[in-house]
Amino acid sequence: MLFHEKVAYNYFHKLFDKPKKKLVLGDAYHILNEYEQKQIRQIRFQALFYAGLFGMLGVVLLYLPLQLFPSLFPSFDISLAWVGKVQVPWAYTLYMVLLAVLEIFALTWLNLVIVHAISRVCRFPTPDDERYQEHIQILFEVSLDKNNTQQLRLGINPLAGLSPTRILIFSTLFMLKATLTNIFVKFIFRRLFTRWAILPYLDYVSVLVFSAWNMYATHLVVNAVKIRVMAPNLIYQLTERLHHEFKSHDSFKEILLEVLQFIAVAKRNFHHNHYLLAESIINAFELPRLPEIKVEQEALLIKLRALPTNLKQGMAKLFVLGLLIDGSISWREKRATEILMEQNLWQVNVAELKAWASDFKAGKGLDKLFQHGVKLI
Repeated sequence: MLFHEKVAYNYFHKLFDKPKKKLVLGDAYHILNEYEQKQIRQIRFQALFYAGLFGMLGVVLLYLPLQLFPSLFPSFDISLAWVGKVQVPWAYTLYMVLLAVLEIFALTWLNLVIVHAISRVCRFPTPDDERYQEHIQILFEVSLDKNNTQQLRLGINPLAGLSPTRILIFSTLFMLKATLTNIFVKFIFRRLFTRWAILPYLDYVSVLVFSAWNMYATHLVVNAVKIRVMAPNLIYQLTERLHHEFKSHDSFKEILLEVLQFIAVAKRNFHHNHYLLAESIINAFELPRLPEIKVEQEALLIKLRALPTNLKQGMAKLFVLGLLIDGSISWREKRATEILMEQNLWQVNVAELKAWASDFKAGKGLDKLFQHGVKLI
């Protein structure tokens, strides 16, 4: 952990150590009652306001001082071979770095406060939880938007089959998304407004771009902490159900690891909820922890088709929860669902997946899925 992360983590831990205000008690973690939903809406509104404000101030403070007080930002010239004389704006460069650091600190602080506020409203985690420190650590990672790669410890790799080059390209583009959007928007404005009078102020278009990205990133943090808070109980519920019903069925246990890896590849991203689901299943069924789980899709589909109806229903519930547990349904997951339908395993259409995902994200739980199951073909 880097120095600034240690400082942030200590601050985050102190937030949870503060005396708790009296809260309206409600349902289990995976259910959001009316009071909790109202409080989270208020937190979201305030968080989006401050995130947008930080983005706006960052751009205004970047350009306005240079235009009003250019003498405050001296530079010097150097001569380079084949290039000639080049001006080096050293003072303005240092100023830009300082502003960037301050904005990062401000957004980090905002995320820490958001995550703690929502956790406090939902009363998660409780000090008597045996995984209390682990939950705090995971919530902290949500605040910093860090990927949790613990799945690899279980032999599960969501990126299996991808080349290192593709992984690098996607990761780089994701990190540069705000800057690329800023460049694109400026280009559009230059095309639409070509009068010289407006060009000096074109840099302020960045206010819209970076404010919007800050607000979007904060929106994702709010959703992510809700998902982290609600997921554990759902995972434990399903694990307990599956273990109670199928602990004596070897044909069920033998393909659990392959199904977990199949779900991870369908997701194509690391997520703590995926890790928690896999760990819970592995521990409950006392499965071996392999360094790498390899899956031959065709062979796995044959094994799934050979399962009796009740075992197939259990696998269907595990598959659906695995797709929903991070709160999103991607095109890859839709395609994985279509493959299983084409193999005449079970009938789960996109509308049903979206409905279950909507219930989960809204804090309504997944009782419909757990009680009624999936329609088999």
